[in-house]
Amino acid sequence: MIDRIKQAFFRLADATTITGKVMGLILGLAIFLGLGFTTYLRVGTRLLLVDQLQSRGLTIAEGVATRAIEPVLMGNEFALHGLLEETVGVNKDVRYVLVVSARGEVLGDTFRRQIPVGLVGANSVGAGGEPSVVPIRTDEGMVRDIAFPLFGGRGGSVRVGMSERSLEVALNKQTLQLLLATLLTLLLGIWATYRLSHMLARPIRVLVEGTRQVAGGDLTVHVPVFAGDDLGHLAGAFNTMTARLANQYEEIRRFSDQVLRDNHELVALHRMTSGLNRLKHIATVPRVAARLIEHELGVPEAAVLLWNQDEERWEPALAEELAATAQASLEGRRVVVTADRAVVPLQVGSRRIGLLLVRDDPDRLATERCRSFLGSVGNHLTVALDNARLLSELTDQQQVLTHLFDRAVSAQEEERRRISRELHDETSQSLTSLMLGLRSVETASTPAELQQRSALLRERLVAALDSVHQMARRLRPLALDDLGLPAALTRFVQETSAQTGQDIDLDVDGLGSARLPSDVETAVYRILQEAVANAIRHGRPSQVSVVVEKQDGWVIAMVEDDGAGFDPQSITRTTRLGIYGMRERAHLVGGSLTLESAPGRGTTIYLRIPCGVRKRTDADGHPNPPGR
Repeated sequence: MIDRIKQAFFRLADATTITGKVMGLILGLAIFLGLGFTTYLRVGTRLLLVDQLQSRGLTIAEGVATRAIEPVLMGNEFALHGLLEETVGVNKDVRYVLVVSARGEVLGDTFRRQIPVGLVGANSVGAGGEPSVVPIRTDEGMVRDIAFPLFGGRGGSVRVGMSERSLEVALNKQTLQLLLATLLTLLLGIWATYRLSHMLARPIRVLVEGTRQVAGGDLTVHVPVFAGDDLGHLAGAFNTMTARLANQYEEIRRFSDQVLRDNHELVALHRMTSGLNRLKHIATVPRVAARLIEHELGVPEAAVLLWNQDEERWEPALAEELAATAQASLEGRRVVVTADRAVVPLQVGSRRIGLLLVRDDPDRLATERCRSFLGSVGNHLTVALDNARLLSELTDQQQVLTHLFDRAVSAQEEERRRISRELHDETSQSLTSLMLGLRSVETASTPAELQQRSALLRERLVAALDSVHQMARRLRPLALDDLGLPAALTRFVQETSAQTGQDIDLDVDGLGSARLPSDVETAVYRILQEAVANAIRHGRPSQVSVVVEKQDGWVIAMVEDDGAGFDPQSITRTTRLGIYGMRERAHLVGGSLTLESAPGRGTTIYLRIPCGVRKRTDADGHPNPPGR
């Protein structure tokens, strides 16, 4: 059968004129090249556009997942619905957006009526919380369903449906253009071949050779035009076609490179953000962040500087030649490039967090794309630094509170042991002595002896009562409850001076006879008691001064000594729990406590507490009694 077909073909070819042969050859080649190249471009372009569509869908899903965290946590369905509608409105390729909980419940969607059957279960995030893309065939065409994890997959997923409708429209338009160009070329070839089939065979061989090169993928081929006749016009049309095809291929290649660069930047940003979010302490973030940026962005050098708010300086120090650039970057809240350096501000609102310094090729840094990407890197780094700072502060506070609790428990047990010893050593002995004295009264033989023994018994009873009163005053000064803060401080200073021999000067002004709120009196008394005890115990001063006054609704107190002093910057919360405890006690009543000290120059403690009535616990942690 095949042999008969071949024989028939060759007989027809032999019977056909040269014009028919050339026309048949040109016609076959034009159809083959046009349709083949059109199919090739259509398939390749579709793959690129689908990959771009999926990348855009992942970016949109990630953005929705990030912005949907607060509405989902707060249960704000209105805000969540608005976010989903806004996403569909600004992205023409987004067909729908769903927010599905971990239990499969739909928390929000953009469907006007009901959700299509089977759509919710058609896709889900991977077992490791990885995004998932599933193609779904619908009545409106193919849709790429993208599932992105919410809260790492624990809170469910964000589902975004990316329609391929615009992709198909663009492909059909491009295919039609290629087919029209092919048809035009085909028509020109037929016309030229029919009119000029008797021309020399050399231009035809040249064209055939050029056509073969194009078929091999070489779109840069240029056939020579031997004359200005119709065959030369055919050669020019062929060159025009290859040039257009080459231009289109180059545009597709540039578009593909752009998509790959975008994808690379997004992947690098995702990896860097994931690495930073795993850091738990602020001290480790700058070094690790700099290494991540160097590795992921391919820059020769990166550095992260943190702003020390208390000392108002950069850590590590900022080079003098970059000071003006850094200031301009922070004030303008933008990336500033100077020579081969880029300065990226890291700040939350008006509060500066730090700076990101990147050294790279000046031509690359000068592009708007590079500056925009560095700005995105700075935003993610700012969030990571702020989160690490908050976590570090929380960890430090938890450690301090643990130490304070242990110290409070130890102090409570020590106080109980002391009371137990005093009850055993003093009160118990006094009561035993009273019991023996009572027996001696019973055995008195004369009124004079009875009177003498009764007087001795009375003296012992008075001593026992004094001992109990002293114990009660140490537990809670009665003068503070009965007479107020000035009387309690006066008695405290007198007793402390008598017991330690320390010279203590007390000056109380502006309090008068009016009583302060119970929590304020207790806080001021306990803080001054602790401050005086610390000054005597650690400073070994020759003079301690205590000043308390009331001004404009505030109680202002100061404890100053001329003792040894210390360096406030060299201590930590755990090594100075007394100072931290005083600050916490002042904070409980809305006040503040500051400290000034230096080695060899003594110590001064300033206390400010508002004296208005507050419905809260007092400084000892007890509820305020009614009417106080």
